[in-house]
Amino acid sequence: MKTGALLTAAGLSSRMGRFKPMLPLGRDTIIRRGVKTLLAAGCAPIVVVTGYRAAELEAHLSDLPVNCVYNPDYAVCDMLASVKLGLRALEGRCGQLLFTPADVCLYGEETARALIGSGERLCRPCCGGRRGHPVLISASLIPQILAYDGAGGLSGALDGLGCAAELEVDAPGILLDADTPEQYRLLLKLDGGMTE
Repeated sequence: MKTGALLTAAGLSSRMGRFKPMLPLGRDTIIRRGVKTLLAAGCAPIVVVTGYRAAELEAHLSDLPVNCVYNPDYAVCDMLASVKLGLRALEGRCGQLLFTPADVCLYGEETARALIGSGERLCRPCCGGRRGHPVLISASLIPQILAYDGAGGLSGALDGLGCAAELEVDAPGILLDADTPEQYRLLLKLDGGMTE
């Protein structure tokens, strides 16, 4: 089954104070690390939803095989709106997909491959009992997510599907994002000691 991927990178990065997707991480940037991991796991097509600083981000990714989709309402909408744009771009192009916010990038190829091969319609990785990213979503669920307009944003949409499975992994990187400078420092620290 063909597995696509969706990364959302449209937000203002207001809590971080710097543009999260292009923050340095090792020899790369946060978003390039995530895209390269998804490529290594066999994901294609890969869609990146842009918004804030879209032209700069698209140029930053121009040498990688990704499709960028622009969210013109990035300053006023929640993540679910960006996810819906990305899902529309992937609909009919893959049988399942991995979704993650762009600033969650330390899940590792092994975790991505385990999710891809899980055989589930909706599967969330867990580490130490806490759920993280990326989330595996069957293409058969896309219409229901697109139709969702209830409370709780993306979490509400996924919870409402009623078919979520969990995959326990020994990969604390699935839990880390870069919403704040403190979280970014944790991400850098974990990256320096990653074994996966």
